[in-house]
This record gives sequence, C-alpha cells and structure tokens, in this order.
Amino acid sequence: MYTNVSDDFLSAVNGAEPVYCCKLDFGNNVTVNDLFTVSYSGGSCSAGIAPGGTVIANAKVELSALPVTVKKGSTCTLYFGVNGEYAPQGVLTVKKIEKNNGRLTVTLEDNMAKTEKGYFSSLTYPSTTLKMLSEIAAKCGITFSTSGLTAVTVKEKPEGYTCREIIGYIAGLYGKFAVCDRTGKIIFKWFDTTVQLSENCFDTPTVAADDITVGRVVCGDFTAGTGTAITYDCLFMTQNQLNTVQKGLNGFKYRTGEIPLMLGNMLIDAWDIVSVTYDGETVNIPAANFSMTYNGGLSMIIEAPAEEKSADSSESYKSPAQKQA
Repeated sequence: MYTNVSDDFLSAVNGAEPVYCCKLDFGNNVTVNDLFTVSYSGGSCSAGIAPGGTVIANAKVELSALPVTVKKGSTCTLYFGVNGEYAPQGVLTVKKIEKNNGRLTVTLEDNMAKTEKGYFSSLTYPSTTLKMLSEIAAKCGITFSTSGLTAVTVKEKPEGYTCREIIGYIAGLYGKFAVCDRTGKIIFKWFDTTVQLSENCFDTPTVAADDITVGRVVCGDFTAGTGTAITYDCLFMTQNQLNTVQKGLNGFKYRTGEIPLMLGNMLIDAWDIVSVTYDGETVNIPAANFSMTYNGGLSMIIEAPAEEKSADSSESYKSPAQKQA
C-alpha cells in the first residue's frame, strides 16, 4: 500500500464521501487535469496466482484537448487523488492518440511494455540473473530495482525469447512476479502487505467458498513440498532453487474472487492482499488484477483469478509472461 500521503488523505480515502481528482503530469509544468474519464488496469498475476507475472499496466483517457507538446511516445505520471491531494499511480508512455466527435482518447502503457522486444544476449554463459537484468535494462531503456535479490547462475544462453519473457522467468526463479512500481522502475515482489477495507467502500464480494493454502510448488519437471500446488513454468529453474521458492511460498493463504469497490482506493498496490469482512467472514484476496474508472467518482474492481491446481493435478500452466497482455 502506498503510504507517502498525508493523514488527511488517508482519512478522506477511507471516508464515506471522498472527493476524487485525477491528472496527467508530463513534466516541465505540463499538466492535464480536465479529464472526462480515465480507465486504468494493472496487477501482478493476470492468469492465476503464481510467480512469473509481467503484467503491463495501461490506461485510456478521454479529454477535450492536449498540449501541443504531447505526442505519441511522450511520458507522463498518472495521478489519482482526493480533496486536491494526489498520489502517483504510475509512469506511463503515450501509445496512441485518437480523435472522435470532438474528444481525444489517449492510450498509455507502463514501462513493462518497453520489454516487448527480442532478447539477444551478448553475455558469456554461464551468467547470472543480475547481469541479464542489467543487459535488459540497457537494451530497453528501463530501470530495475533488484533490492533483496542475490545473483542466481543461468547456465545456458536463452534464445528465441523476448526481454519480457526473460524477466518473467527470472522473477519465477525467485518465486516472485515483476511489476512496475509507481516511479516506473520494474521491481520483483510477492504478496506481502495486507490492506483492510472499511465496509462502506465495497459492494458485495464474489469469492470462493474456501481459502487456498499453498504447500507445494511445481515448476516443469521439478516439485517441492506437499499439498495444494502453485504451478508455473520457469526456463531457468533447478531443484535446489525451487526448494528455496517453496520455503518462501509455503503456507501462503488466500482466497480467489472479486471485490467491487464503490469508493476506489488508489493506494492499493499490485503486491497487496486486500482484506474484507462480509457476511460474518473475513477473506483475504490478493490484488492480482485491478481496474479503476474515474469519471468524477472512482470505482474499482479487485480480482484474484481462480486458476489454482489441486494437490493431485500434474497439469502445467503456460508461462505467465506468455499469457499476460
């Protein structure tokens, strides 16, 4: 959860009648806040709760006019706020500008989209995950935050993959997903923060009947642990590394489902677990997918997709990096 806001901001966003605002900041004192609608979607694990995700966050903005300096390829920060105070949602690049019936529609994507290019490595192998990420950063013009990651050896040179797929495989090697943070850096995370929502802000949730508690992790031909499995693909996985991943994910407990928010909360991050109490029961849903719609108000949908495998299943997912848009 994003916390770099004032106490007044926190009180307003959790209150009964927040007054929402939204703007695009293109830098150099170029700000656009006369917006008709803004639709934003992001997350961390679009196809199911598993490591290896590389979701591209995107936004579509309808407005009457843009500054003449804003073109395809221009970069901005999208802000949502309450009572005139703003929180950054993310750094986005203009992908397309369309005009229809006197309105402009601007489509934007975050920096993960820049990694949709072939990965042709110049490194000498065996190499390491951190060297590969450094190479990708230079090729794609992006920045990684690798805080907390130790270098893992990759024996063979990967060929025939995009940079985005390689990022997903490296994330999976650590038992994490890769996602752009609010400053535009690509970071590696798992669900590690719980956000409690007040009853006044959400509508009736649609959730699974029971929690899922992870005990086993399956990756290709490798298996670690026992019980209900998280299953995913990772080109670089080894048994020893999967044993480490399983220790980190063992006991992870969550519920699949969907929570509609009448009063959206722009402080929720893609690595948060959203906790709600409804009908006498408290459920914890990872913010694997979420969308926000601003049109003066701010509505929001948080979803943890139900694509888990049972303890007896041997079926594998396709690579999350290949499945995500």
